[in-house]
Amino acid sequence: MTIKSVFEYKEYKRYLIAALGVGKKRSGLRAKLALHLNCQTAHISQVLNGQTHFSPEQAYKINAFLGHDREEGHFFFLMMNKDRAGTKDLQEYYLQQLSEILNRRSIIKNRVTATREVPAEHQTRYYSAWYYLAIHMALSVPELQNKEALAKYFRLPLNVVAETLEFLVGTGLGDFRDGRYVIGSSHVHLGHDSDNINKHHSNWRLQAMDSLTRITPKDLHYSVVFSLAQEDSEKLKERIIEMIKANLKDVGPSKEEVLFCTCVDFFEVKR
Repeated sequence: MTIKSVFEYKEYKRYLIAALGVGKKRSGLRAKLALHLNCQTAHISQVLNGQTHFSPEQAYKINAFLGHDREEGHFFFLMMNKDRAGTKDLQEYYLQQLSEILNRRSIIKNRVTATREVPAEHQTRYYSAWYYLAIHMALSVPELQNKEALAKYFRLPLNVVAETLEFLVGTGLGDFRDGRYVIGSSHVHLGHDSDNINKHHSNWRLQAMDSLTRITPKDLHYSVVFSLAQEDSEKLKERIIEMIKANLKDVGPSKEEVLFCTCVDFFEVKR
Protein backbone atom coordinates (compact mmCIF):
# COMPACT_ATOMS: atom_id res chain seq x y z
CA MET A 1 0.00 0.00 0.00
CA THR A 2 1.72 3.19 -1.21
CA ILE A 3 0.25 6.35 0.29
CA LYS A 4 1.42 9.63 1.74
CA SER A 5 2.34 9.90 5.38
CA VAL A 6 -0.41 10.67 7.87
CA PHE A 7 1.53 13.85 8.68
CA GLU A 8 0.82 15.16 5.18
CA TYR A 9 -2.94 15.37 5.85
CA LYS A 10 -5.10 17.84 7.73
CA GLU A 11 -8.33 15.80 7.73
CA TYR A 12 -8.49 12.23 8.95
CA LYS A 13 -11.13 11.16 6.43
CA ARG A 14 -9.02 12.28 3.47
CA TYR A 15 -6.13 10.33 4.89
CA LEU A 16 -8.24 7.20 5.35
CA ILE A 17 -9.62 7.43 1.83
CA ALA A 18 -6.06 7.48 0.51
CA ALA A 19 -4.94 4.72 2.88
CA LEU A 20 -7.84 2.40 2.07
CA GLY A 21 -7.80 3.16 -1.64
CA VAL A 22 -10.44 4.46 -4.01
CA GLY A 23 -12.04 2.88 -7.04
CA LYS A 24 -10.05 -0.03 -8.48
CA LYS A 25 -7.22 0.56 -6.00
CA ARG A 26 -9.24 -0.44 -2.92
CA SER A 27 -7.89 -4.02 -2.87
CA GLY A 28 -10.53 -5.06 -0.32
CA LEU A 29 -9.05 -2.95 2.47
CA ARG A 30 -12.40 -1.40 3.37
CA ALA A 31 -13.90 -4.85 3.82
CA LYS A 32 -10.90 -5.92 5.92
CA LEU A 33 -11.23 -2.79 8.06
CA ALA A 34 -14.96 -3.45 8.54
CA LEU A 35 -14.12 -6.95 9.75
CA HIS A 36 -11.48 -5.49 12.08
CA LEU A 37 -14.00 -2.98 13.48
CA ASN A 38 -16.80 -5.57 13.59
CA CYS A 39 -19.09 -3.42 11.44
CA GLN A 40 -20.56 -3.40 7.94
CA THR A 41 -18.51 -2.19 4.96
CA ALA A 42 -21.32 0.25 4.24
CA HIS A 43 -20.64 1.93 7.59
CA ILE A 44 -17.05 2.62 6.52
CA SER A 45 -18.26 4.32 3.34
CA GLN A 46 -20.94 6.28 5.20
CA VAL A 47 -18.38 7.74 7.58
CA LEU A 48 -15.80 8.54 4.92
CA ASN A 49 -18.33 10.13 2.57
CA GLY A 50 -20.78 11.61 5.07
CA GLN A 51 -21.10 13.78 8.17
CA THR A 52 -20.77 11.03 10.78
CA HIS A 53 -17.49 10.08 12.44
CA PHE A 54 -15.74 7.03 13.80
CA SER A 55 -15.77 6.66 17.57
CA PRO A 56 -12.54 6.97 19.61
CA GLU A 57 -12.70 3.21 20.20
CA GLN A 58 -12.87 2.62 16.46
CA ALA A 59 -10.04 5.09 15.86
CA TYR A 60 -7.89 3.10 18.29
CA LYS A 61 -8.51 -0.05 16.26
CA ILE A 62 -7.88 1.81 12.99
CA ASN A 63 -4.46 2.81 14.31
CA ALA A 64 -3.62 -0.85 14.83
CA PHE A 65 -5.07 -1.84 11.44
CA LEU A 66 -2.93 0.71 9.59
CA GLY A 67 0.17 -0.11 11.64
CA HIS A 68 0.65 3.40 13.00
CA ASP A 69 3.54 3.99 15.34
CA ARG A 70 2.86 5.99 18.52
CA GLU A 71 3.33 9.45 17.02
CA GLU A 72 1.34 8.58 13.90
CA GLY A 73 -1.46 7.21 16.08
CA HIS A 74 -1.47 10.32 18.26
CA PHE A 75 -1.56 12.57 15.19
CA PHE A 76 -4.44 10.54 13.73
CA PHE A 77 -6.40 10.88 16.99
CA LEU A 78 -5.85 14.64 17.03
CA MET A 79 -7.04 14.96 13.43
CA MET A 80 -10.18 12.99 14.22
CA ASN A 81 -10.87 14.98 17.39
CA LYS A 82 -10.38 18.20 15.45
CA ASP A 83 -12.90 17.11 12.81
CA ARG A 84 -15.35 15.91 15.47
CA ALA A 85 -15.09 19.11 17.53
CA GLY A 86 -18.38 20.96 17.97
CA THR A 87 -16.94 24.45 18.42
CA LYS A 88 -14.38 26.56 16.59
CA ASP A 89 -12.38 27.07 19.78
CA LEU A 90 -12.04 23.33 20.29
CA GLN A 91 -10.99 22.89 16.65
CA GLU A 92 -8.31 25.53 17.14
CA TYR A 93 -7.12 23.70 20.25
CA TYR A 94 -6.51 20.51 18.28
CA LEU A 95 -5.07 22.42 15.30
CA GLN A 96 -2.48 23.94 17.59
CA GLN A 97 -1.42 20.51 18.85
CA LEU A 98 -1.19 19.23 15.28
CA SER A 99 0.97 22.21 14.31
CA GLU A 100 3.28 21.65 17.29
CA ILE A 101 3.87 18.05 16.21
CA LEU A 102 4.63 19.09 12.63
CA ASN A 103 7.00 21.82 13.79
CA ARG A 104 8.81 19.44 16.13
CA ARG A 105 9.21 16.86 13.39
CA SER A 106 10.58 19.53 11.05
CA ILE A 107 13.21 20.58 13.60
CA ILE A 108 14.26 16.97 14.21
CA LYS A 109 14.47 16.26 10.47
CA ASN A 110 16.68 19.31 9.90
CA ARG A 111 18.96 18.33 12.79
CA VAL A 112 19.29 14.75 11.53
CA THR A 113 20.05 15.89 7.98
CA ALA A 114 23.06 17.78 9.30
CA THR A 115 24.39 14.67 11.09
CA ARG A 116 25.56 11.99 8.66
CA GLU A 117 26.78 9.45 11.23
CA VAL A 118 24.27 8.16 13.78
CA PRO A 119 25.20 9.05 17.40
CA ALA A 120 26.32 6.28 19.75
CA GLU A 121 23.10 6.30 21.81
CA HIS A 122 21.05 5.54 18.69
CA GLN A 123 23.53 2.88 17.57
CA THR A 124 22.87 1.00 20.81
CA ARG A 125 19.18 0.73 19.91
CA TYR A 126 20.00 -0.07 16.28
CA TYR A 127 21.99 -3.12 17.34
CA SER A 128 19.65 -4.14 20.15
CA ALA A 129 17.61 -6.43 17.85
CA TRP A 130 18.24 -8.00 14.47
CA TYR A 131 15.23 -6.45 12.75
CA TYR A 132 16.51 -2.85 12.93
CA LEU A 133 19.37 -3.62 10.56
CA ALA A 134 17.25 -6.06 8.53
CA ILE A 135 14.46 -3.54 7.90
CA HIS A 136 17.04 -0.82 7.24
CA MET A 137 18.69 -2.88 4.50
CA ALA A 138 15.34 -4.04 3.15
CA LEU A 139 14.45 -0.43 2.31
CA SER A 140 16.76 -0.78 -0.70
CA VAL A 141 14.37 -3.37 -2.19
CA PRO A 142 11.50 -1.62 -4.05
CA GLU A 143 8.99 -4.35 -3.21
CA LEU A 144 9.67 -3.96 0.53
CA GLN A 145 9.32 -0.19 0.91
CA ASN A 146 6.10 -0.16 2.91
CA LYS A 147 5.02 -1.42 6.33
CA GLU A 148 2.78 -4.24 5.17
CA ALA A 149 5.36 -5.78 2.83
CA LEU A 150 8.06 -5.61 5.51
CA ALA A 151 5.80 -7.17 8.15
CA LYS A 152 4.93 -10.04 5.80
CA TYR A 153 8.51 -10.59 4.61
CA PHE A 154 10.01 -10.75 8.10
CA ARG A 155 6.90 -12.17 9.82
CA LEU A 156 6.91 -9.31 12.31
CA PRO A 157 3.93 -7.55 13.92
CA LEU A 158 2.91 -4.42 12.03
CA ASN A 159 3.40 -2.22 15.09
CA VAL A 160 7.00 -3.46 15.50
CA VAL A 161 7.72 -2.57 11.88
CA ALA A 162 6.08 0.83 12.36
CA GLU A 163 8.16 1.62 15.46
CA THR A 164 11.33 0.53 13.68
CA LEU A 165 10.58 2.71 10.66
CA GLU A 166 9.88 5.65 12.97
CA PHE A 167 13.32 5.16 14.53
CA LEU A 168 15.07 4.82 11.15
CA VAL A 169 13.44 7.96 9.76
CA GLY A 170 14.06 9.84 13.00
CA THR A 171 17.78 9.08 12.90
CA GLY A 172 18.17 9.73 9.18
CA LEU A 173 18.90 6.07 8.43
CA GLY A 174 15.60 5.95 6.59
CA ASP A 175 13.44 8.45 4.73
CA PHE A 176 9.83 8.64 3.58
CA ARG A 177 9.49 9.92 0.01
CA ASP A 178 6.68 9.66 -2.50
CA GLY A 179 4.74 7.25 -0.30
CA ARG A 180 7.66 4.87 0.20
CA TYR A 181 10.25 4.22 2.88
CA VAL A 182 13.78 4.34 1.50
CA ILE A 183 17.31 4.32 2.89
CA GLY A 184 18.30 7.69 4.30
CA SER A 185 21.52 9.70 4.08
CA SER A 186 22.83 8.86 7.57
CA HIS A 187 24.99 5.83 8.19
CA VAL A 188 26.24 3.64 11.03
CA HIS A 189 29.91 2.92 11.48
CA LEU A 190 30.64 -0.08 13.68
CA GLY A 191 34.33 -0.45 14.50
CA HIS A 192 35.91 -3.67 15.69
CA ASP A 193 36.29 -2.16 19.15
CA SER A 194 32.70 -0.94 19.41
CA ASP A 195 30.63 -1.90 22.45
CA ASN A 196 27.93 -3.06 20.02
CA ILE A 197 30.05 -5.43 17.94
CA ASN A 198 29.35 -8.52 20.05
CA LYS A 199 25.63 -7.78 20.07
CA HIS A 200 25.70 -7.39 16.30
CA HIS A 201 27.41 -10.76 15.84
CA SER A 202 25.07 -12.43 18.35
CA ASN A 203 21.97 -11.08 16.61
CA TRP A 204 22.92 -12.65 13.30
CA ARG A 205 24.31 -15.88 14.69
CA LEU A 206 20.92 -16.38 16.32
CA GLN A 207 19.21 -15.67 13.00
CA ALA A 208 21.53 -18.20 11.35
CA MET A 209 20.49 -20.79 13.94
CA ASP A 210 16.84 -19.93 13.32
CA SER A 211 17.32 -20.45 9.59
CA LEU A 212 18.32 -24.06 10.33
CA THR A 213 14.65 -24.72 11.19
CA ARG A 214 13.58 -23.64 7.70
CA ILE A 215 14.70 -26.09 5.03
CA THR A 216 15.27 -24.22 1.76
CA PRO A 217 17.67 -24.89 -1.15
CA LYS A 218 18.62 -21.20 -1.21
CA ASP A 219 20.49 -21.43 2.09
CA LEU A 220 23.88 -22.94 2.76
CA HIS A 221 25.12 -24.12 6.14
CA TYR A 222 28.56 -25.61 6.64
CA SER A 223 30.32 -26.49 9.88
CA VAL A 224 33.55 -28.39 10.26
CA VAL A 225 36.24 -28.75 12.92
CA PHE A 226 39.77 -29.72 11.82
CA SER A 227 43.38 -29.65 12.94
CA LEU A 228 46.16 -27.97 10.96
CA ALA A 229 49.51 -26.22 11.30
CA GLN A 230 49.58 -22.75 12.86
CA GLU A 231 51.13 -21.34 9.69
CA ASP A 232 48.33 -22.76 7.55
CA SER A 233 45.68 -21.32 9.85
CA GLU A 234 46.95 -17.83 8.96
CA LYS A 235 46.71 -18.67 5.26
CA LEU A 236 43.10 -19.81 5.65
CA LYS A 237 42.20 -16.65 7.53
CA GLU A 238 43.63 -14.47 4.75
CA ARG A 239 41.82 -16.54 2.13
CA ILE A 240 38.49 -16.02 3.94
CA ILE A 241 39.12 -12.26 4.14
CA GLU A 242 39.80 -12.13 0.39
CA MET A 243 36.61 -14.11 -0.26
CA ILE A 244 34.60 -11.59 1.79
CA LYS A 245 36.12 -8.70 -0.19
CA ALA A 246 35.33 -10.41 -3.48
CA ASN A 247 31.72 -11.03 -2.42
CA LEU A 248 31.26 -7.39 -1.43
CA LYS A 249 32.45 -6.28 -4.88
CA ASP A 250 29.68 -8.39 -6.44
CA VAL A 251 27.07 -7.14 -3.97
CA GLY A 252 27.69 -3.47 -4.78
CA PRO A 253 26.34 -3.38 -8.37
CA SER A 254 23.81 -6.19 -7.81
CA LYS A 255 20.11 -5.32 -8.21
CA GLU A 256 18.25 -5.14 -4.88
CA GLU A 257 15.68 -7.98 -4.92
CA VAL A 258 16.16 -10.20 -1.86
CA LEU A 259 17.90 -10.03 1.52
CA PHE A 260 20.66 -12.47 2.51
CA CYS A 261 22.99 -12.69 5.49
CA THR A 262 26.58 -13.94 5.63
CA CYS A 263 28.02 -15.11 8.93
CA VAL A 264 31.62 -16.31 8.77
CA ASP A 265 33.25 -17.88 11.84
CA PHE A 266 36.86 -18.98 11.90
CA PHE A 267 38.31 -19.42 15.37
CA GLU A 268 40.52 -21.63 17.49
CA VAL A 269 38.52 -24.20 19.41
CA LYS A 270 40.18 -23.58 22.74
CA ARG A 271 38.99 -22.82 26.25
